[in-house]
Amino acid sequence: MLAALVAGGMAIGFVLSRTIGLPGFQEGEWELSGIISLLLEAGVVGAAITAVRSPRPVTQS
Repeated sequence: MLAALVAGGMAIGFVLSRTIGLPGFQEGEWELSGIISLLLEAGVVGAAITAVRSPRPVTQS
């Protein structure tokens, strides 16, 4: 879950910095490495959601 929170935060920060801007940061280009990073971060968040939503196996003692 921590990895999903970090990846989600980084994705949000990247998008915000390229759209409305962040204080003290001036970048306007959507470079290819940033877009690839967004896709990978979405994969991490998706994997975390899948892991949390999947049913846990029942073990008998």
